[in-house]
Amino acid sequence: MWPGEIKIIKYLPRVDYYVLLHDKQLTILTQQNLKPVQDYKVKKITNFCLNEEVYRGGTSNRNVSLNDQICICANNTLHFLEAEFVNRMTRFTEDSHPDRRSGFQINMQPEQMVWDGDKIYLAWKRQTGRKVLLEKMQQ
Repeated sequence: MWPGEIKIIKYLPRVDYYVLLHDKQLTILTQQNLKPVQDYKVKKITNFCLNEEVYRGGTSNRNVSLNDQICICANNTLHFLEAEFVNRMTRFTEDSHPDRRSGFQINMQPEQMVWDGDKIYLAWKRQTGRKVLLEKMQQ
Protein backbone atom coordinates (compact mmCIF):
# COMPACT_ATOMS: atom_id res chain seq x y z
CA MET A 1 0.00 0.00 0.00
CA TRP A 2 2.83 2.42 0.84
CA PRO A 3 5.67 2.89 -1.62
CA GLY A 4 8.28 3.23 1.09
CA GLU A 5 9.05 2.56 4.72
CA ILE A 6 6.78 4.08 7.37
CA LYS A 7 9.05 5.94 9.80
CA ILE A 8 6.52 7.20 12.39
CA ILE A 9 2.83 6.55 13.03
CA LYS A 10 0.72 8.35 15.65
CA TYR A 11 -2.96 8.29 16.55
CA LEU A 12 -5.13 11.40 16.90
CA PRO A 13 -7.94 10.33 19.26
CA ARG A 14 -10.11 13.44 18.99
CA VAL A 15 -10.60 13.13 15.23
CA ASP A 16 -10.00 9.36 15.01
CA TYR A 17 -7.18 9.70 12.46
CA TYR A 18 -3.69 8.27 12.06
CA VAL A 19 -0.73 10.39 10.97
CA LEU A 20 2.05 8.62 9.06
CA LEU A 21 5.51 9.82 8.11
CA HIS A 22 6.72 7.94 5.05
CA ASP A 23 8.97 8.85 2.15
CA LYS A 24 9.61 12.24 3.78
CA GLN A 25 5.94 13.24 3.54
CA LEU A 26 3.04 13.26 6.01
CA THR A 27 -0.22 11.42 5.29
CA ILE A 28 -3.34 11.62 7.45
CA LEU A 29 -5.67 8.59 7.35
CA THR A 30 -9.08 7.78 8.77
CA GLN A 31 -9.00 5.17 11.50
CA GLN A 32 -12.09 3.35 10.18
CA ASN A 33 -10.91 2.40 6.70
CA LEU A 34 -7.32 3.72 6.57
CA LYS A 35 -8.28 5.93 3.62
CA PRO A 36 -6.01 8.97 3.14
CA VAL A 37 -7.82 12.24 3.82
CA GLN A 38 -4.91 14.64 3.49
CA ASP A 39 -1.26 14.75 2.46
CA TYR A 40 1.07 17.41 3.75
CA LYS A 41 4.05 17.81 1.47
CA VAL A 42 6.96 19.99 2.45
CA LYS A 43 10.41 19.12 1.18
CA LYS A 44 12.13 16.51 3.32
CA ILE A 45 9.92 16.05 6.38
CA THR A 46 12.11 14.19 8.85
CA ASN A 47 10.04 14.08 12.03
CA PHE A 48 6.80 15.19 13.65
CA CYS A 49 5.07 15.21 17.03
CA LEU A 50 1.65 15.89 18.52
CA ASN A 51 0.80 18.38 21.25
CA GLU A 52 0.34 15.89 24.09
CA GLU A 53 -1.26 18.42 26.45
CA VAL A 54 -4.32 18.55 24.17
CA TYR A 55 -5.22 14.99 25.23
CA ARG A 56 -5.03 15.49 29.00
CA GLY A 57 -8.39 15.90 30.67
CA GLY A 58 -8.96 18.79 33.04
CA THR A 59 -5.95 20.84 32.00
CA SER A 60 -5.73 24.17 33.80
CA ASN A 61 -3.85 25.92 30.99
CA ARG A 62 -6.42 28.01 29.13
CA ASN A 63 -3.99 28.75 26.29
CA VAL A 64 -4.03 25.13 25.12
CA SER A 65 -6.06 24.47 22.00
CA LEU A 66 -8.79 21.86 22.16
CA ASN A 67 -8.01 20.77 18.60
CA ASP A 68 -5.40 18.24 17.53
CA GLN A 69 -2.07 19.90 16.77
CA ILE A 70 0.95 18.63 14.84
CA CYS A 71 4.49 20.03 14.72
CA ILE A 72 6.49 19.00 11.65
CA CYS A 73 10.25 19.30 11.19
CA ALA A 74 11.34 19.82 7.59
CA ASN A 75 14.57 21.35 6.32
CA ASN A 76 15.58 22.54 9.82
CA THR A 77 12.26 24.40 10.12
CA LEU A 78 9.30 23.71 12.40
CA HIS A 79 5.81 23.88 10.87
CA PHE A 80 2.66 23.88 13.02
CA LEU A 81 -0.66 22.40 11.90
CA GLU A 82 -4.01 22.51 13.68
CA ALA A 83 -7.23 20.61 13.00
CA GLU A 84 -10.09 22.63 11.52
CA PHE A 85 -13.60 21.35 11.04
CA VAL A 86 -15.01 22.32 7.62
CA ASN A 87 -18.14 20.79 6.04
CA ARG A 88 -18.19 17.94 8.59
CA MET A 89 -14.60 17.05 7.68
CA THR A 90 -11.40 17.62 9.57
CA ARG A 91 -8.55 19.32 7.70
CA PHE A 92 -5.15 20.29 9.04
CA THR A 93 -3.99 23.80 8.17
CA GLU A 94 -1.06 25.98 9.18
CA ASP A 95 -1.71 27.19 12.71
CA SER A 96 -2.54 30.91 12.74
CA HIS A 97 -1.92 31.42 16.48
CA PRO A 98 0.78 34.12 16.86
CA ASP A 99 2.76 32.02 19.37
CA ARG A 100 2.89 28.99 17.05
CA ARG A 101 3.87 30.50 13.73
CA SER A 102 5.41 28.13 11.24
CA GLY A 103 8.91 28.78 10.05
CA PHE A 104 10.82 28.54 13.34
CA GLN A 105 14.42 27.71 12.39
CA ILE A 106 16.51 25.14 14.29
CA ASN A 107 20.15 24.13 13.84
CA MET A 108 19.82 20.39 13.21
CA GLN A 109 17.25 17.76 12.26
CA PRO A 110 16.05 16.20 15.55
CA GLU A 111 15.89 12.44 15.94
CA GLN A 112 13.07 12.73 18.47
CA MET A 113 10.46 15.40 19.20
CA VAL A 114 7.98 15.79 22.07
CA TRP A 115 5.47 18.64 22.35
CA ASP A 116 4.05 19.11 25.83
CA GLY A 117 1.87 22.20 26.09
CA ASP A 118 4.04 25.28 25.74
CA LYS A 119 7.36 23.47 25.22
CA ILE A 120 8.81 21.38 22.43
CA TYR A 121 11.68 19.06 23.32
CA LEU A 122 14.09 18.13 20.54
CA ALA A 123 16.68 15.38 20.90
CA TRP A 124 19.53 14.53 18.60
CA LYS A 125 22.87 12.78 18.71
CA ARG A 126 26.10 14.68 18.75
CA GLN A 127 28.48 14.35 15.84
CA THR A 128 30.43 11.79 17.88
CA GLY A 129 27.30 9.71 18.34
CA ARG A 130 27.93 9.21 22.07
CA LYS A 131 25.65 11.65 23.83
CA VAL A 132 22.12 12.90 23.30
CA LEU A 133 21.40 16.59 23.73
CA LEU A 134 18.02 18.05 24.67
CA GLU A 135 17.00 21.48 23.60
CA LYS A 136 14.03 23.18 25.26
CA MET A 137 12.29 25.86 23.31
CA GLN A 138 9.64 28.23 24.54
CA GLN A 139 7.16 28.86 21.78
